[in-house]
Amino acid sequence: MAPPDSLRSPGEQETLRRDDDQLRKVLFVIRLTAAERERLRELAGERQISIASHVRAAALGSPLPPRRPQPRPVPELNQEAYWQLGQVGNILNQIARRLNTADGDTPTLAGVALSLEALQRLL
Repeated sequence: MAPPDSLRSPGEQETLRRDDDQLRKVLFVIRLTAAERERLRELAGERQISIASHVRAAALGSPLPPRRPQPRPVPELNQEAYWQLGQVGNILNQIARRLNTADGDTPTLAGVALSLEALQRLL
């Protein structure tokens, strides 16, 4: 339900209104098998559009948006680097938490040095 005109900004009032010939008021029902519906879902998903938009464009001969490219698999080397980067982030967070504790547990130089050594081993 649209908000009343008094709550809309002046520019918004104009953009929300459509001509009657642009409003989709007609319902068109088709029967599909489960496999056909799944195939339509796949085709629409490849283009990141709804099934209705895909069927409408295909039936009326409108151009469909291009298919999104398939993601490339992440190389094993990168996966290892990402894991190590996560470990570095964890250790840095631990160091920051120890340095910022306000509960009376002040970090010792030895504790910070141990954390820094662990960080250096990962680099």
